[in-house]
Amino acid sequence: MFGIVIQSKGYISINTKKKKGVVFEILFPKTYEEIENKELFTETKKISNNTANILIAEDNNSLRGLISRILKKEGYKILLARVHVHTKLRRMNLELKQKNNLLAKREVQLNHLVEERTYQLKEQLHTNSLTSLPNRLSLLNDIRASEKPILILLNIDSFKEINSFYGHLIGDDLLVIKPSKGFGSMWDKEPV
Repeated sequence: MFGIVIQSKGYISINTKKKKGVVFEILFPKTYEEIENKELFTETKKISNNTANILIAEDNNSLRGLISRILKKEGYKILLARVHVHTKLRRMNLELKQKNNLLAKREVQLNHLVEERTYQLKEQLHTNSLTSLPNRLSLLNDIRASEKPILILLNIDSFKEINSFYGHLIGDDLLVIKPSKGFGSMWDKEPV
């Protein structure tokens, strides 16, 4: 087609618009002269008796049907292409790939978040929230895991009186300070 248009000193205009499609305009120069070579039409007739395949790429159903009927009468085998359907499928496929990539990234983020939160929950499960020291569950797990467990119990008598006299904030501070300082110095010395 391009060769015929150029030989005839015409041109092809292509206009594309998003979500509208592509429009091809084939323009030939205007002439008032009679065609000298009438064999051109007989050659066209010869070609039309051929059983060549023609692809019709038109989204308008009625126009596609008209073109198809005309060309079938001339003996051509017609292949219909719905450009907008293929374009839509391609766009949907691209969107699906983008969403899958986004989901894969989100899955990595969520897995990291789950691992982090699981670690925090395990820490909370085995740690006293006030003193940040190992709690009773942690103690029981350590005793079960040890071959010869040693357990020291300290009884702080009348701790209620400390809370009553100094207040709960001071009592809480004392619980946090006492184990970290007291136990450390006690373990450094040989038993008596």
